[in-house]
Amino acid sequence: MAAAPPDIESARGNVLAVDTRLGPYRIVGPLGAGGMGEVYRAHDTRLGREVAIKVLPSAHAAAPELQERFAREARAISSLNHPHVCILYDVGTFEGADYLVMELLEGETLAARLARGRLKLEEALRIAGQIAGGLAAAHRRGIIHRDLKPGNVMLTRAGVKILDFGVAKLRREGEGAGEAAGAETAATLTTPAPLTGGGEIVGTVQYMSPEQLEGKPVDHRADIFALGAVLYEMLTGQRAFPGASQASIIAAILEHEPRPMADFTPGIAPGLERTVRRCLAKDPEERWQSALDLEAAIEPAITPSGAIAEPSSLDAKHRRLLLLAAAGVLLAVAALALGLFLGRRDTAPALPSYRGLTFQSGYVHSARFAPDLQTVVYGGAFEGRPVTLYSTRVDAYESRALDLPSADVAGISRTGDMAILLGRHHVGSWLRIGTLARVGLAGGSPRPILENVYDADISPDGQDYAVVRAQGTLQVLEYPLGHVLARTDGWFAQPRISRDGKRVAFADHPFRGDDLGMIAVVDREGHVTRLSKQLNFLQGICWSPSGDEIWATGGDFSDGTGLWSAAAGRSAREMRRYPGAERLLDVAPGGQLLMSNDDLWIEISGRLAGDTQDRPYSWWSDDSLGGISDDGRLFTGDMGGFSGMTANEYLLYYRRNDGQPPVRLGSGAIGGVSPDGRWAVGFSIATDRSNPTLYPTGPGEPRRLDLGHVVPLAGGGARATFSLDGKRLAFLGSDDARTSRAWVVDLAGGPPRAVSPGGIEWAGLSPDGQSVAEVDSAGRVLIQPVDGGEARPVAGTLPGEIPLEWDTAGRGLYVWDLTIPARIYRVDLTTGGRALTLSPQPADPAGILYARGVVTHDAQHYLMRYRRVRSYLLVVTDHR
Repeated sequence: MAAAPPDIESARGNVLAVDTRLGPYRIVGPLGAGGMGEVYRAHDTRLGREVAIKVLPSAHAAAPELQERFAREARAISSLNHPHVCILYDVGTFEGADYLVMELLEGETLAARLARGRLKLEEALRIAGQIAGGLAAAHRRGIIHRDLKPGNVMLTRAGVKILDFGVAKLRREGEGAGEAAGAETAATLTTPAPLTGGGEIVGTVQYMSPEQLEGKPVDHRADIFALGAVLYEMLTGQRAFPGASQASIIAAILEHEPRPMADFTPGIAPGLERTVRRCLAKDPEERWQSALDLEAAIEPAITPSGAIAEPSSLDAKHRRLLLLAAAGVLLAVAALALGLFLGRRDTAPALPSYRGLTFQSGYVHSARFAPDLQTVVYGGAFEGRPVTLYSTRVDAYESRALDLPSADVAGISRTGDMAILLGRHHVGSWLRIGTLARVGLAGGSPRPILENVYDADISPDGQDYAVVRAQGTLQVLEYPLGHVLARTDGWFAQPRISRDGKRVAFADHPFRGDDLGMIAVVDREGHVTRLSKQLNFLQGICWSPSGDEIWATGGDFSDGTGLWSAAAGRSAREMRRYPGAERLLDVAPGGQLLMSNDDLWIEISGRLAGDTQDRPYSWWSDDSLGGISDDGRLFTGDMGGFSGMTANEYLLYYRRNDGQPPVRLGSGAIGGVSPDGRWAVGFSIATDRSNPTLYPTGPGEPRRLDLGHVVPLAGGGARATFSLDGKRLAFLGSDDARTSRAWVVDLAGGPPRAVSPGGIEWAGLSPDGQSVAEVDSAGRVLIQPVDGGEARPVAGTLPGEIPLEWDTAGRGLYVWDLTIPARIYRVDLTTGGRALTLSPQPADPAGILYARGVVTHDAQHYLMRYRRVRSYLLVVTDHR
């Protein structure tokens, strides 16, 4: 082996030898080292990939402050999953020293790139925008980096990656993401940074904010200061605050302003100069108040021309009013109007104008323009109340509730007739169901039309309806009523009838309850055309003002949401990108948009081994649940939605109840976990759908299951369940007939067997592996023998209930009707008797859209997954 670099030798005394094994990881060679430890290239023998491993020096292993910093870095990185943040895969201990397993990044640091001189304008802005996006994701999780510098930014083919959260400050219990996060500085434990003079210091003083240097409380705005210093350096090739010693650098940061960037880069736009100086303001209150705002200001400025126009003249007082009115959401989008955009001023496109229409905390389900285009009707659930219909005007700040039952608006015709969905409620993930009814804008009693409708629209002339409803285990799109145009074993959403009444646009989601989908259109003869690639968060479908295009919102909303245009004969194109999660709700003939700005996240809580009361188990902002081991010490899940997908695949993981970070197992939607916790099931949602994988949670190799022509139903909470001995597995799947059945496969070998007729919506294997609990298309709970025989209904269950699990003896089922707060009953399979067993309570019931739950056979351990959201309704003009 080649001699190790001196800094590695000094850090540990000797390096890890090639072929050293750290669990499943085989060391390939050293990559580098610093004061924090050594970094190695390694091979993951389980998953066959190259990784980077960072090892804390054994000589420092007994130092509590270093161990705390190491644990803090693990918690910080693993709670993030963003395309511009380095991903943490695993943690472990080797010979008393802790180590992290991270993605292996190929490229160079920004510091190495800056050593060759300043960057081109467009390149610098693109890098800064990506850094801001990664910081925004961290700040949303209450994580402050505190040591952002060019050496902690890696430039890869896939874009920027932010490294080294080792001095990150995690938000304390009860603190907001923007609150003070402690008075510690980052001037400890970091690699010595060279100065222009003869001295060097421990820390990265050149990029520290004034409040860090003065030992004051530090919040997320310290990172914005550091990003300003990095952007200054990228654009000029010079440090914002140079100095020959530590004292002179500190004095420059505390007392002086940077030299104008135009001194080093002639021709730089004054608007860009002001943007950077706002980052570098001494007072945190005068800086950009969020990384999201800064990203929104930078992103529109990136075009091939490389010119920067002046920002708009929207004054600070008006921006502050918008911020207060929309509870912090509107500033993110209003920052677009302050953004620096490229191109000549006389040819620059108009900037969007945003006006808030709702200001309460809650979720905006739907919204439509009335025929006068000044009135807006919307359905919203605010402050924990049921979904209610409201009316407002585009120039008003107040809304009035309509005198109607709990309802959602599905469409408004040119004649002023409304299609509404009465009693609409969630039946799992994004799926909602209600009764289609008709009522006039003037009010009156609604006339019911059709029950059990997922989504609907009314034709422009008010004569017909397009509806999505169930047909067995499939969903069908009908237009007009009774005329089926399309079927899916996934789900359809947002059917929108064209302005000429000849076509229906809709979102085609291939996996039940998952909002990954494609923009599609169908004509009256049933010819379906898919017009886009698969887009995550596809939750807005409308016809353009001219009626010759379909507009939609979708994309990975941790990196923003795109407004897409799609039409037959050409590829879908992204017209504009928004900084947050935006949903398109309606488009007026004049071009105005109704949009909702959404803040969505997931909370997981429950009781595992050793817990005496419910406690939080969330880690990422969008993770799912698969199952819990019977001893309550391990649970499985997957993570997607917020950049947690690879090639449209979820990331599969397991966690233990000891507070350690999640351990990634592979890719796919989580199916479940064996009762002994040794195996987790992963279903692909992109490729090899008939070949699920059994992943070991300990030593061992993954095992592929060949299901032949049977395709498991994955996503949206589909589960696989084991017998207690781990020898059999049951799952929902479809064969060539495209109808879902309960299937059982013996893990010792052999093809899967269909054990139920078509039309099954839930399946759970009994502890002895001899029976399957099912829910049929009529909503009945049945017990189906695996080896033949008639299914029998379960007495004592109620409509809308689903079985969560069998009890240990196989004599009862735990059932739940999906309402919140949950009330989980054990139903005796012999007598039909019901007994309330569990009643988990969310910490706060407001803002919960829906929930899912998993429970062990003895009901001693359980977890609940809650989807929370806050959204605000906006009217948008000049958006193109």
